[in-house]
Amino acid sequence: MLQSHGTQDPLLPQALGVLLKNGLEAAGVPVEFISFGGGHTLPPSALEAFVRLLLANHHSLHPN
Repeated sequence: MLQSHGTQDPLLPQALGVLLKNGLEAAGVPVEFISFGGGHTLPPSALEAFVRLLLANHHSLHPN
């Protein structure tokens, strides 16, 4: 699971994002958590991590 959260998010406080991450990890879900100094947006670091995740798993998405 890839999750990113801005430290200055006016819609969802980062504490809620951390709570979600902790809950997922407690349920056995591995989480890559990207914290960044910004608001409710996707920073380049999160987009790059998403692309890496897709490329690493593209065979499982399309087995043919």
